[in-house]
Amino acid sequence: ITAKVQNGTRSYHDFCVLVRANHAADPFLRSFEAARLPYRFSGNRGLFQREEIRLLLAFMRSLANPYDDQSFYQLAQSEIYRVPMADLQRCLVVNLASHRALLHIFKNPEAFEWEEPLSPEGRATLVKLVADHEKYLELSRNTPTYALLYAFLKESGYLAQLTSDDSLDGDQKIRNLAKFFTTVRSYAHFTEHGDLAFFVRHLDLLRDYGDDPGTADADLDADAVQVMTIHKAKGLEFPIVFVVGLVEQQFPTRSRTTTITLPEALIKDKLPEGDFHLQEERRLFYVAMTRAQEELYLTSSHDYGGARRKHVSRFVYEALEHAHPDEDYAKTSPLVTLARFDSGATTSDESRAAMPEEQTLTLNPHKIDDYLSCPLKYKFVHVLHVPFPPQHTIIYGQAIHAAIKEYHQRKRKHVPVASEDLLRTFRSNWRSLGFLSREHEEQRLARGEEALKRFFEEQERENLVPTYVEEPFHVALDNVVITGRWDRVDELADGRVFITDYKSSEIEDEEKAEKRAREHRQLRLYAWAYEERFGRPVTGWRLHFVESGLVGETLRKERFLEKIRDEVREVARGIRQHDFQPTPGPGVCPFCPYQEICPAVKL
Repeated sequence: ITAKVQNGTRSYHDFCVLVRANHAADPFLRSFEAARLPYRFSGNRGLFQREEIRLLLAFMRSLANPYDDQSFYQLAQSEIYRVPMADLQRCLVVNLASHRALLHIFKNPEAFEWEEPLSPEGRATLVKLVADHEKYLELSRNTPTYALLYAFLKESGYLAQLTSDDSLDGDQKIRNLAKFFTTVRSYAHFTEHGDLAFFVRHLDLLRDYGDDPGTADADLDADAVQVMTIHKAKGLEFPIVFVVGLVEQQFPTRSRTTTITLPEALIKDKLPEGDFHLQEERRLFYVAMTRAQEELYLTSSHDYGGARRKHVSRFVYEALEHAHPDEDYAKTSPLVTLARFDSGATTSDESRAAMPEEQTLTLNPHKIDDYLSCPLKYKFVHVLHVPFPPQHTIIYGQAIHAAIKEYHQRKRKHVPVASEDLLRTFRSNWRSLGFLSREHEEQRLARGEEALKRFFEEQERENLVPTYVEEPFHVALDNVVITGRWDRVDELADGRVFITDYKSSEIEDEEKAEKRAREHRQLRLYAWAYEERFGRPVTGWRLHFVESGLVGETLRKERFLEKIRDEVREVARGIRQHDFQPTPGPGVCPFCPYQEICPAVKL
């Protein structure tokens, strides 16, 4: 691989390594890491083994168990603290001699005898580590685990470090962190705050039973060697493919006869004759070989651990008329064997291939809005899925929208609805997350209930049932598909058509409401989508501010729709070229959830 890339004939993404099972990829992944070759593993396991996830696991375990020396060691030597290894080694010597926990040694170094004193840098770093441990331990009392982890990542600077790293490795670390946060948040739905110790036990049980989620999905556009199982490769093709692990008992795998055999009288379908398992394995081998467009390499080894020498898979002999192992590759000198462990290989220039124009790109109003406000924000949200702390504005807006949706859907179905139904839906969608204080949360809850009561009265007086509520749509433009939902569409008896979007933000001035409606990008997109779907022009669009009851209205103008189409083309062009250069400024950064970790922030 290295030779073909260095001579300029190939890129890393031209290569794919196919394995029969996830565990078979492990030695190849270790080799790629040792050689510093960029790779992407699309497997169903391995998330807990990633360096960035092991860091979070060590952080959680150190809080759950102050005597977990291994976790404290991992934290101390991690990218976050970087305790000098000489100092850390001295701490381990004292730990072995005194049988005292590393945390106790970190806290009270003066209580022990040292053959060599700790360096000033090491002492200062250990003081910070201990202070952080005490701070987060106290914070864990009433804080959900995912919020605690996010605070650690943000305040330690680790998340900012990753977001400022534009390499493929940095991107993949953020993707994996985002996937891990999804696991943590899923657990939080079933537990109370302050559940850290129980969550650590939960993870340990998962790992004991072999549950290790897959890493985040690989970016197939990245210039990296793709490593995946044959099942994952179905439908994909690569110029050069390596099918590895082609030995008996691994490919084909052993047949497991644990299924319950049905009496032949109960089987209506005609079953294939012969060894059904072997036939399935042979078909899978055919799938693997046909993933190669230009070059195909079939590889095996005599030694995979264990006492017995492994034999080449029968499928190789079936596929190739004069197949024989290339023994020259198997016979390596001791020096060559040692050289394999050299980690000084040249680091490759990682790049991302542009997305072809003919490849369909799927967008939605939020993606378009985020890219136009700041391409780097788009990357954080929609490419890397960087986690961010819960925001009270989002919690509030989602609860308001759920109540309004409930009202309109009942009206369309002619089901009786009362203001109490709206309030009940509002409260059931409420989450006590992200608010500045308990008092602030109570104020927002009361404000929302007042707004919904007023909304109910206004709608009852108007007595107009919408034509569409939360109706999905899609519209296409130049190999770009935009999907979304209309909050509300009214097709009036006089032939006029209005599209309405509900907003929970505070607007008290009618002129500002009109201005917001006139400039609202999503409503222009909604109008365009309606006209594409139904072949008739809209009359205009409205922005309904629920708290104040104000409605800003704008009549349709063709230039508005032309502008949104131009903006979609601009967004698609930038995304296809992987252009995520930030556009910071006072109108964007103060409202961005990533302002504390963004390397380009300007407040």
